[in-house]
Amino acid sequence: MKTLKILISVPLNKRNFERFDIDIYLNFFDKIQIYHIHEGINFKKDKIFNHKKIEIFKINNYLKLFQLLKIEKVPVYLDYTLPGLKSCIFKIVLYFKDFKKIISKIGHIPDPKIRKFNFNIKIKRIFNLINIKFFNLIEETFFTKKNIYLCAGKKIQNQYKDRFIINCHSYDLNEKLKLKKKSNIKNNYFLYLDQYEHNHPDYKYANQKMVNPKIFYKSLNTFFDKIEKKFKKKVIIAAHPKAKKHPYFGNRKVISNRIVELSKNCFSTIAHTTTSISFSIIFNKPIIFIVNDEMLRVDSKKIQKISSFTKELSSQIFNIDENNYIDEINQHLQGINKKKYDNYYKNYISHKVNNNKKIGEIICDIYSKKRPY
Repeated sequence: MKTLKILISVPLNKRNFERFDIDIYLNFFDKIQIYHIHEGINFKKDKIFNHKKIEIFKINNYLKLFQLLKIEKVPVYLDYTLPGLKSCIFKIVLYFKDFKKIISKIGHIPDPKIRKFNFNIKIKRIFNLINIKFFNLIEETFFTKKNIYLCAGKKIQNQYKDRFIINCHSYDLNEKLKLKKKSNIKNNYFLYLDQYEHNHPDYKYANQKMVNPKIFYKSLNTFFDKIEKKFKKKVIIAAHPKAKKHPYFGNRKVISNRIVELSKNCFSTIAHTTTSISFSIIFNKPIIFIVNDEMLRVDSKKIQKISSFTKELSSQIFNIDENNYIDEINQHLQGINKKKYDNYYKNYISHKVNNNKKIGEIICDIYSKKRPY
């Protein structure tokens, strides 16, 4: 019986079922075992995906953890966990049981290289930073011999060039490969890539400040009004996948779970620092990078973070609370720097031009030893 074991820190909801290519595994494996290791994030509201081939083990305390350590051997397992004590213990035990681990190094973005110490912020986040840095250090220093690294793009491959690497591509390109149906949405619109700035669960986990929604979205909607009037094109909102409700965009369309299709067919995207700009790169769409005063109030380093993208793409940042940016945006939308887009694609999405296998199919090849490990 072919069994796949997957370690995750997020629930197996519909989005993660699709993102992790579980549908592909269901056709290849007889059984899939999901070990959901809780590391301090509350997912009680998430609807769990059920299937007769899937077993889900929730590890939310140490008693449950030690009860599940006696598990049968499989050739490889997938690790999608966040750093933490429970996941670290679990993986160390599997290491000494001679399990081979597949680690996903996919979805990386340019590093803003912000290294300045901010005492107030560091104190608030110190527990989370200890978790991330300490447990990452343990795993990456002492328990790497049996690891297989799935790496997307040259930048991350260079970081792990002395490890066992299998070339892969980003999750966003993976989603593009799954796109089959033709869209009924015309391309006469701007697409705003929502980041759920006022209520993102990752911000809560990191104890990070969030914007005041009334101030933030008032500024955004004023900006949308201006560009709609100038360019005679509507703004459509691609809702963040973790957003439950979005009452702040007035009468504008807010569409969930269709970002690939929406990115493919839009005129241009509007973004902050989201990894979803990869779709704009894949489909060669101009990107308008924006901030406003409220974003800068809660995160003074936001400009540096966005600059990490704009430097890679020879683009610029527009503060939408300032005046006289419309003409600059008009000029900005005249075309993209194709050479820069191609370099970004190779560095962060995939450096293999004809990589048409989905990530799940690559994992199945590894399991069946069609790819060496």
